[in-house]
Amino acid sequence: MSAPPGLLGVVVWVLCALVAVAVVGAAAAALLLGSVAERLHLVTVVTSVAGPATGLACALTLGVSTSTAAVVVVIVLLAATAPVLQTAIARADRGGTPQREGEP
Repeated sequence: MSAPPGLLGVVVWVLCALVAVAVVGAAAAALLLGSVAERLHLVTVVTSVAGPATGLACALTLGVSTSTAAVVVVIVLLAATAPVLQTAIARADRGGTPQREGEP
């Protein structure tokens, strides 16, 4: 599969470059940060910037098709589940369980 010709191809390549910069930057920053909680903020960059940009580049490349619909479904699921997973990882790192209001 190759990028579409013309302006659309340029947009796809720019989106791919954005994804590469975001993922490599987040990975490099993760090496410098100490705690798991600080590193979890970098996952947000990957799930909120790189994920949708990758999905958009794929959707533009594929055109209107059932494959494009599958890509969109995966990106929507990523956007819906990523915050929940990040919260669960942060709580597991903290070593505690979530407390209800009014509990000590």
